[in-house]
Amino acid sequence: MIWVRRLLAIPLILLFVILFIVVLTITQVNGTFANPDFYTDQLRKADMYNFLYDEALPAALDEVETGDTSDFNIDIQVIKDDIVAAARKILPPEWLEAQVETAADTIAPYILGDKDSFTYTVQFRDRVEAAAAVTKSDIIQGAAFDSLYDDGISYAADRVVENLGMVEFPYGLTVTGQDIEEALKKTIPQDWAASQASAVLDSLTDYIIGDTDHFIVEINLKERVVAAKQALADMASLKIQTRFNSMRTCSQNEFDQKVLVLPPGNLPDCRPATVTYQQFKNKLGIDTYLRNAADQLFGDQIPDRWTYTDVDLLNKLNSDDEETLNDVRGWINDCYTLTETDLRDKISDTDSDLNTFDTVRHRIDSTRTWLWTLWLIPFALLVFIGLLGGRNWASKLAWGLMVLFLTSLIICVATVVTYQFVAEPRLDEGVLDPSEYEGVWVVMAEKGNEVIQNVNSAFASGIEKMTLYFAIGSGVALLGLLIWRVILSRTPPDTEGKKAPKEAS
Repeated sequence: MIWVRRLLAIPLILLFVILFIVVLTITQVNGTFANPDFYTDQLRKADMYNFLYDEALPAALDEVETGDTSDFNIDIQVIKDDIVAAARKILPPEWLEAQVETAADTIAPYILGDKDSFTYTVQFRDRVEAAAAVTKSDIIQGAAFDSLYDDGISYAADRVVENLGMVEFPYGLTVTGQDIEEALKKTIPQDWAASQASAVLDSLTDYIIGDTDHFIVEINLKERVVAAKQALADMASLKIQTRFNSMRTCSQNEFDQKVLVLPPGNLPDCRPATVTYQQFKNKLGIDTYLRNAADQLFGDQIPDRWTYTDVDLLNKLNSDDEETLNDVRGWINDCYTLTETDLRDKISDTDSDLNTFDTVRHRIDSTRTWLWTLWLIPFALLVFIGLLGGRNWASKLAWGLMVLFLTSLIICVATVVTYQFVAEPRLDEGVLDPSEYEGVWVVMAEKGNEVIQNVNSAFASGIEKMTLYFAIGSGVALLGLLIWRVILSRTPPDTEGKKAPKEAS
């Protein structure tokens, strides 16, 4: 009869193993993927916040540099380290980590059905003010501005050179882009440009953070324009002086005759030995010609005053862009707030989709709330297995503990072996192939492989630990039961001796 009962226990053992694995997996999923702390822990383990500045941002800047097609080309490579350092100060890794963890702790409970509402708030005003301060101290007043200044001067010189074809420079002079750059650097000193950039940044910052609803950026260029014209005329004069010094000498009479028939804007082929260069210029009116040419070259390119206001900005935006700008300014001035209403609006506009979303939320919440009851099913099977397999209460308990011990031990060993010899080698090769990506996506794919490997390792490690705990607990209970049975078997049964009758007095 006992063997029939034990044969009947075999299907229950198989069913127990299946249910044990299912409930074990659900429990581990709940402890990892349904746990907000799991994600924040994985981000910290992958050092994601420093990775953004150590690898991701530099790679993105390299991609911007190689793919830049704008007219105003900035040599990103030269100032890349300065940009990364400034970004790290503006949005420190600690700040990013705090925002992500706050978002996870606030939003995840709603998605998982633990709460029916949430309010997530981010303060941006201090970050924008920090961005302005860091930009002024580290970029405008730092070494990075040297490169930005050179790039800006080169850009302005290129715009002037484009119009050289419309201006006939006298005396056959050739004005190069290098000549224009040197003239601009003399008339637009770097410290003056830095002070103007700081003033512009201050005006824009007050507008962006909402301290004012209007801004006026005004730069007086009149003195700069006059100086630029004079610098270019002086440079051209030096080139003419070089020609003057190399001219053959001739008599005053020959020189005067040549000047009489000389077309305007041309030079004679000789000069009197007694004539100085200043006299030569005065005779031919060279300074006047050079100033007129510089006026034509710079007159339309550099206005006396450059003004840009919020009206000019809004005129360049369409209605949607203007609304977005106002929203951003509002978020910065007050704060950015996300609620469950905003989230639901972003998920879908239809009630049916939202109902499905709510149904999923409630089912997840119910499953997580009553997860402990799922463990009652396999352990109830253990009770039946013990009742069918054992002869007395001790052997019945031993049967249940033995099934739990062997099942836990086998699953633990199988998980370790499968992960180390099957899953881990494949994960080491990488789920994402970086060779299929370009630019910043290469380092993102590499980091993605690391995160995937960490997540799989954490999941497998969780199952290993849980099954190991079950194996140790059931093993210790079995050992205790065995010791107790041994001690019990060696204890003689209690016998009561018969009392001798009292002697008759």
